Order: sequence, then structure tokens, then C-alpha cells
Amino acid sequence: MVQPIAKAVSFCQVANSRKAGEQVMGEVLQKMGGQTPDFLIALVTIDHDIPEFIAGLKSVGGEIPLCGCTVTGCITQSGSNELGHAVSLMALKSDRLKFEPFIVS
Repeated sequence: MVQPIAKAVSFCQVANSRKAGEQVMGEVLQKMGGQTPDFLIALVTIDHDIPEFIAGLKSVGGEIPLCGCTVTGCITQSGSNELGHAVSLMALKSDRLKFEPFIVS
């Protein structure tokens, strides 16, 4: 049976925003087994520097379409966390679906 979507999730509590982006991107790429994700979904607590977090993601994964938001806590399969510095990242890949980020003002 063909899997319609491959996914990988990573979570970290690193306070340095750029290093947090690098860490979660590295982990999802490893979990994807060498496949480049088609789309990323990020949840980042409000104490992080978002441009630095995104720079960390891009430094490891390149230009992958991204959607996300700031949160007061992250919930993953590892549990929930409402500390000041928490990040969760989900990577998705599909041969059947097309992902396209957009902004609504």
C-alpha cells in the first residue's frame, strides 16, 4: 500500500532560537530518511526570535515551504510543554498532495 503522506515530528527546548531551528530541522530530515519534505509546520513559543529560528531551519534544510505560528505551549507525541522556549516542527511529504503556504491579511 502506498503511503499518501510521509511525516516526521521533532520537538526541542533549546533557548537559542537559531540553534533550535537547526536542531528540529536536522531531526526531521533524519527521520524522513533522506527525503526532502514538501512542507513544514512550525509551532514556536513567544520567547523565541522568529527570524533567527527560521534562519536556523533554512541553514539546515534550505528553502522548504513553511507555515506556522507562535504559541504559548507545544503539544507533541512526547507530551506538552508550556515553558518559555519550546519548538515543534512537523515535516510532510506526499506524491498525492500539493502544499502551498499563503498569507491572508
